[in-house]
Amino acid sequence: MYKLFVISYSGSYANSIKETVKSFGAWFNHFDNQYLVCTTMTIQQIKTQLDSKIAQGTDKLLILEVTLKDTHGWLNDNGWDWINKQKEKLRQ
Repeated sequence: MYKLFVISYSGSYANSIKETVKSFGAWFNHFDNQYLVCTTMTIQQIKTQLDSKIAQGTDKLLILEVTLKDTHGWLNDNGWDWINKQKEKLRQ
């Protein structure tokens, strides 16, 4: 079952975190250090993989599971196309 997560981070190892996040599944990046990720992973699996990439106590990491039931905003067409494609995955 697919789930959608927002992953936001800042800190010492941003490049390492970015590459790890991209390996989780389909991803979209519109803001610096923030990704939407559609994956079959659980939030705990994501956290476990990212824990080793952050400096505990100084870096920041936020992982949120989200739905796409109601979406609004100002994105380019690529962003909205990605979101609409993920809506189909989430319905399966």
